[in-house]
Amino acid sequence: DRVGLILFTDEIELYLPPRKGRKHVLRVIREIVEAEPRGKKTRIGDALAYLLKVQKRRSVVFVLSDWLDTGYDGPLRIARAKHDVVAVRVSNPSELSLPDLGIITVTDAETGAQRMLDSSSRRVREAFERRERERREIARKRLMQSGADVVELSTDTDFVAPLAGFFRARAARLRGSR
Repeated sequence: DRVGLILFTDEIELYLPPRKGRKHVLRVIREIVEAEPRGKKTRIGDALAYLLKVQKRRSVVFVLSDWLDTGYDGPLRIARAKHDVVAVRVSNPSELSLPDLGIITVTDAETGAQRMLDSSSRRVREAFERRERERREIARKRLMQSGADVVELSTDTDFVAPLAGFFRARAARLRGSR
C-alpha cells in the first residue's frame, strides 16, 4: 500500500506524498520519530483542508491528535465524504489532574498563557480535573457525531491491544456491510 504523511501543528510542518516501498515507509517513520514541531498550536481543520487539496484519490486517513482543538467539524465532515477517516485520539492521563504542589505556574502549551494556581487547594484541583474531563468529553462527542471511526489510545498503556481490537472490529463491521 502507498503511505503518505502530513505532520501539522497550526501549520503544515511536513508533507510526504503517498508512495510505496520499504525505503519510503522507513522515511515516514523517521520523520515521525524525529519531528521537532515549529508551531505551538493545533489546527486540525487546516490539516484536513490541506489533505483534501493534496490527496485526490480515496484513501484511508489516520489523524492522530488529542482532538482538543475546535473548528474542525466542517473539514472533518468533508474529509469523511471523500476518504475513510480514522480519528486516533491520544490522551495523557497525567494531564487530567494537578498534583498537590502548592502555588504553581501553569502554561497553556498552545497559547503560552500563564496562570498561577494554588494546587494545594482541593477545590482548585477538582475544578481543574472537572474542566479537563469536560473538554475531553466534548471532543469525544464531536468525533462520535462526525461518524468517523475512533480509536482511543493512552500514553500510559500499550497501544498494540487497542489498535488490534479496533482493526478486528472494523474488519468484522466492513465484512458485515458487504
